[in-house]
Amino acid sequence: MIDVGHYRALFVTEARRTLADVSTKLAGPRPDPARLMRQFHTLKGMGATMQLGPMVGVAHAVEDLLEQDRKSTRLNSSHTVISYAVFCLKK
Repeated sequence: MIDVGHYRALFVTEARRTLADVSTKLAGPRPDPARLMRQFHTLKGMGATMQLGPMVGVAHAVEDLLEQDRKSTRLNSSHTVISYAVFCLKK
């Protein structure tokens, strides 16, 4: 098992940057579900590395929503649901 404490500062910096980018994309006129899905996939992986099960669960749930939207190339999932997920992950 790795000592995740060593990577905590890097994790926090990257997670905040990724979440800020997601928020910016959600506020745009046509958010791309595939790009958002990749960002939540990254958050899921970072959370797993840092052993943050709840973060992994939230990111995975949003990823599943976005997978459905990706097929239609439009963001059909509720902005509210995704924005709330971003809010939760920022905590």
